[in-house]
Amino acid sequence: MSLTRARVRLFTRRHASVAAVLRASADGGLELLLIQRIASERDRWSAHVALPGGVVHDDESALDAAMRECREEVGLDLAEPGRYELLGELDERLATSGLAVSTFVVRCTAPAAVAAPRLDLQPTEVACAWWVPLDALRPAAVVDSRVPASAYLPRALRARPWLSRALGVDSVLTRSIPIAWPPAAGAPVPPPADGGHPFLWGLTFGIVGDLRRALGMPGLVPPLHPRPNVRFAPLLHPANALICHLRIAFALRTLAMRSPALSALLQPTRRWRRA
Repeated sequence: MSLTRARVRLFTRRHASVAAVLRASADGGLELLLIQRIASERDRWSAHVALPGGVVHDDESALDAAMRECREEVGLDLAEPGRYELLGELDERLATSGLAVSTFVVRCTAPAAVAAPRLDLQPTEVACAWWVPLDALRPAAVVDSRVPASAYLPRALRARPWLSRALGVDSVLTRSIPIAWPPAAGAPVPPPADGGHPFLWGLTFGIVGDLRRALGMPGLVPPLHPRPNVRFAPLLHPANALICHLRIAFALRTLAMRSPALSALLQPTRRWRRA
């Protein structure tokens, strides 16, 4: 089993890299390693369900970064000979923070019944980890849920809670998959709102859909456009205008990063605005 090389490259100076680690399950299917990051007010990705990964350093490749982060965060050495196989790379995706994210798909070649990979979580970064059946991350499991609006707001608004409260935006509606499986290591951080199961959403939701399609499985349903939950009726129009503006800006940035010609065309405008 192998994947084709990534077709989409994003033209940006900021890159991150993640590892989609697969292993065989007892019933012959595939399981995907997911982690939940620790809860921290300073972290944009606080308590998110994600794949092991992080920012690519200047002196390393995207693949080296994915392998390093996987070793540091969950204790898996993907370079161990005879134990892991690199299947390929998925298309790059753009995170709302402006990072172009590369995804490398790796399969554990050892049968789960013989030697399951041992997880050693980094306590300052990772709270919990699961081996989730890939068949369970299917379109039928997708539900609509609300996530904090800070995940979609620019840094200036996240640093000024009073401004976000004045706009009346506290959460947005998005698609997600609840993670209800017992953890392989650590303890999950419950959502602060209802104390229920953690859920997969956002960037990792899109990557899982890409992975399923690359493996010949039906992809997940497209994510919803973020829709704000507005607490004050008189401020309904400004809040919707803010979310609409962010969606347009994010779409234009994605298009520019996929096209060097468009990026060069927009560059003089950005220099003029700085002046």
